[in-house]
Amino acid sequence: MGAEFDVDAGRAGDTTHSEEMSAMTEREERELDESVYPVSPRQRAQYDATESIVELFGQFDQSSGPDGSHYVAESPFAADGLVCSSCVFYEGPRACEAVAGDIDPAGVCKLWVIPADLVAEATPEVPMDADRAEFVRTEAGVEFPDREERQVSGLELRTDEETGLPVLEGYATIYEYRYDIGGGPENGGFTETIARGAAAKSAAEADVRLLANHEGLPLARTKSGTLQLESDDIGLKVRATLDPANPAAAEVRSAMERGDVDQMSFAFKVLRDSWDAGYDNRTISEVKLFDVSLVTYPANPATVVKLRSDDAPKSESAAAAKPAGRSVDLAKRQLEAELGRKRV
Repeated sequence: MGAEFDVDAGRAGDTTHSEEMSAMTEREERELDESVYPVSPRQRAQYDATESIVELFGQFDQSSGPDGSHYVAESPFAADGLVCSSCVFYEGPRACEAVAGDIDPAGVCKLWVIPADLVAEATPEVPMDADRAEFVRTEAGVEFPDREERQVSGLELRTDEETGLPVLEGYATIYEYRYDIGGGPENGGFTETIARGAAAKSAAEADVRLLANHEGLPLARTKSGTLQLESDDIGLKVRATLDPANPAAAEVRSAMERGDVDQMSFAFKVLRDSWDAGYDNRTISEVKLFDVSLVTYPANPATVVKLRSDDAPKSESAAAAKPAGRSVDLAKRQLEAELGRKRV
């Protein structure tokens, strides 16, 4: 007698196989088309992680609970382009791949993955102070002294919870940021840009001091290790550990806490630069650094400074005072947005 065939088991096997094929097809259909949604590597990883969670546990609900997406039907960030209809998970009409229920295209939730080109660029609040660069126009072009200075504004007081020492942090200049010198080309001046990496070689090799107004005894120095300089994608990053016992450092700290000082600068010699035909636009490609400094009067509207200290005053007035200027992170976002806007 031949082997008996279990009809129910066969049907169950067919069903299981069919379900597996259906799940595989759904995964393939949900595969992110990066030609349509050009997301960053971090966003791609976020997308894949959310997809895996949804596949394992099902869609998120709209609540703010453990399984919730913190969804709101009207996005408070709509002006910036952060809305459901721009998200890669939005399936429309009024449906989302990751969140269950009715989804308003003008809503938003914590799971959003929105391509950068769909996010509106914020207008930066960069203080445009009067410049003090020295230059002379001649028939041959524009002449500068060997030592030049460029300065930019912005300050915030922070607390360094790790060291307990006052630490000054910020950017002495911002790369690829266009600013006017001498009122710009319309007023006999010009527009200047410090190219990305212009200070990299000197920052790695030179013995640079941190000064106040480019003079006096050093507050910190690269040779002693109390001053660190880093040329990154944003600009020339400065980190200086101040000595609380140094009267000059105490004066600087007091002035910064009061909001009397909120600019930073760097002094340099230009090693390589280039101009357009009309000498209206200058690009500085390489500099030799002399010093970085806290300053009273700015020239380049793109430097950010902040002071951090664990032993900052805890008086009621100090606690209630609102920090002046912007944080370094905010300045980065604002300046990157401004750079993108100017390139368009």
